[in-house]
Amino acid sequence: MVKQGYLEPLGSVPMPTCESCLQGKMSNLPFSRKGERVIELLELIHNDVCGPLSTTSRGGFSYFITFTDDYS
Repeated sequence: MVKQGYLEPLGSVPMPTCESCLQGKMSNLPFSRKGERVIELLELIHNDVCGPLSTTSRGGFSYFITFTDDYS
């Protein structure tokens, strides 16, 4: 539209540097060493709670929890 004369060219307006944008573009360095692994059952357990769910269970519960053993 500028080439056809309908609009005037837009000039560039200097904008301040956005700190949040710069931080979002930063990259992390890789970890310096490998994490330690567990060597026996039940040494490290991860858990997660999920809910509230829109559909309740037969018992009327709307949450559930999971446990995961890191070794297995």
